Amino acid sequence: MLSLTALRHTIRASPSLSLFSRAPSTILRPNPRPFSTSRPSLVHPTPERALRTTYFQRPGGGGYSSGGRGGGRRGNSFFDWLNRMDERKILYGIMGANVAVFLGWQYAISSYQRFRDPHLLLWMQRNFLVSWENLKQGRLWTLVTSAFSHSDLGHLGINLLGLYFMAPPVLSILGAPGFLGLYFGGSLVASATSLIWHRATGMRGASQGASGAIYAVMSFFAATYPNATFLVFFVIPAPAWACVAGIAGWDLWQTLNNRGSAVDTAGHLGGIAAGIWFAMTRGRAPRVPWR
Repeated sequence: MLSLTALRHTIRASPSLSLFSRAPSTILRPNPRPFSTSRPSLVHPTPERALRTTYFQRPGGGGYSSGGRGGGRRGNSFFDWLNRMDERKILYGIMGANVAVFLGWQYAISSYQRFRDPHLLLWMQRNFLVSWENLKQGRLWTLVTSAFSHSDLGHLGINLLGLYFMAPPVLSILGAPGFLGLYFGGSLVASATSLIWHRATGMRGASQGASGAIYAVMSFFAATYPNATFLVFFVIPAPAWACVAGIAGWDLWQTLNNRGSAVDTAGHLGGIAAGIWFAMTRGRAPRVPWR
């Protein structure tokens, strides 16, 4: 995984204009550390839609609907509209937003390389990286927008792969409103955890990446169905609880012992904790076979 540390070498700023070493009003100096999903785990395929409409009932009767199908009360509220939306639109919409921000990074880098114009690059770093410098300047939205930000193709690809395999079963369980609450909530908690860890350890830096949110989705599923089978590295079967526990243990060790890493493992831990908390506060889901 590459962070914007590698971006520094890609841009190759000239000595007369060093984007990463001055201008206290910007955040170009810190080295962003990505929330990476470097260990993608796959849920073994299963008919999620049948699970959702059969086992997860709304109060008042009727299962959660998908794409306008199924039972349940249909109102005119925003949440009812979301709940009737095809789940694929939610998934592809999030993936598309990540790709759009990635293309924005590439255009900003190219613009600087060709024309030595840093304005777009500065704008991207001020609006799509989470750091104390950004928060001090009132950019609270970076707590969420950073979770859609990837400046490296490998980082983007790994995270989208993890999202592609983990989102459908959780969407089928929660529906669109619940899933979006989990996804954005996981982003906020991961960003906040990263910031608190940076402050507690005196580290300076900025972070980006969707892994905090994706880990929240994965840990929610593992807490709900701990005996489900994940395919680690696409091949090795492992119980969901063991897979998430192993990832959490690794990230905890890295957080405590490898503070110079380009991977923001503190953010990973925040996302995992958010997903488990969401599952616990939501109540115990019906235990149905998930193979």
